[in-house]
Amino acid sequence: WALDSFIYGAKNTLIEIAYTNSDKSLGKKVLNSIISFYSSDSVSANKSEADSSILFLNERILDINQILAMSEKKMSDFQKENLYFQQDQEAPLLYQSLDSIDSQLFEMQLEFAEAESTFSTDSIILVNLQNQIDILNNRKSEVLSKISLLPQIQQNFANLQREIMVNQEVLKILQERKLEFSIDAASTLSDLR
Repeated sequence: WALDSFIYGAKNTLIEIAYTNSDKSLGKKVLNSIISFYSSDSVSANKSEADSSILFLNERILDINQILAMSEKKMSDFQKENLYFQQDQEAPLLYQSLDSIDSQLFEMQLEFAEAESTFSTDSIILVNLQNQIDILNNRKSEVLSKISLLPQIQQNFANLQREIMVNQEVLKILQERKLEFSIDAASTLSDLR
């Protein structure tokens, strides 16, 4: 008998196994046993990875919920102290722009973190992602510079609004990621059966 194998891809996505034996039935049993072992090991690893990601996300979701509750309380206190405050038109536009940049930056940083585990540090994909992150950080600095020229009470109000909106957006993204990993874990369980 003879056993040969070849692994395709850096992450072992495809494995070729050739087993020759004069007893066809025994050869089939050996190959099926190897495939069964590899499949259950692979499924277990995928489930474990999904479970640890869900645990991490649950912790971050708890943290963000607490931060969001504190932000909402600060906003309530501000509104009680400044009953007659009227915000001008420029501040909301600047803060909308800042929120958009922050949202894009958060998504880009998540994508970078995910890509970092797959690609080498000098990979063109990582370099491009880092360049996009740098561009977003530069745009953010420009908007923050304009915001710093606003009256202090407008900055305070807008900062509280923004803090709440950013935390709500981060919470939404984390919940979406958790759902994705939950679906992965569930599909992995169905692969076990």
